[in-house]
Amino acid sequence: MVMTGRILVTGFEPFGENSTNVSGDVALKVNGLSVRGSEIYSMVLTVDEAGSKEVSELIQSENFDAIIQIGLAEKAESPQIEIRAKDILDFKIPDNSGRKITGEKISGKGDLFSNICVEDWDIEKMIDCPIVSEDAGEFVCNETFYRTLAANSSNVPCFFLHLP
Repeated sequence: MVMTGRILVTGFEPFGENSTNVSGDVALKVNGLSVRGSEIYSMVLTVDEAGSKEVSELIQSENFDAIIQIGLAEKAESPQIEIRAKDILDFKIPDNSGRKITGEKISGKGDLFSNICVEDWDIEKMIDCPIVSEDAGEFVCNETFYRTLAANSSNVPCFFLHLP
C-alpha cells in the first residue's frame, strides 16, 4: 500500500508519582502503523515546558494530516476527548523540570478549540465510550494542546485524548 499521509500521535513520559504513563506507551505502540493509507509518526514528550513546545515547533517545519495528542488523566473513569485548551496554567504538582505554575496565562489571548467535529463521530460505539470534554486541565497536557492549536496555521485536524 502506498502511504498518502502522516498522522502525528504524541504521548507523555511518566510524571508525579506515576512510574509509567499509558499515553507514552500507546504512542510508542502505534508508531509506524498504517491507518487508511497514512503512516503514524509518534513522539513521547517530556512533561515540562520544553515538551509542551515540541509539537508546536515540529508542525512549523513538517506536514501532518492529523494530530492526536494523548495524555494521562489520573482520576478519570473513562477516556475524554478534549476539544478546548484553556489559556491558563495552574499546576497542582511540579512538572518534571520542577516548574510549578499557579494561575498564569499561556498567551493571554483566550481559550482555543479543536477543529474536529465530534458530532460526526459515533462516540457511543467507540471502545470504552469516551466523553467529550472542554476541560483539558491546567497542567502540561493542556499547555501542550494549547501551544499546538495556536501553531496549527494549516488547520490540520487536531484533538487531545485523555486516558484514565
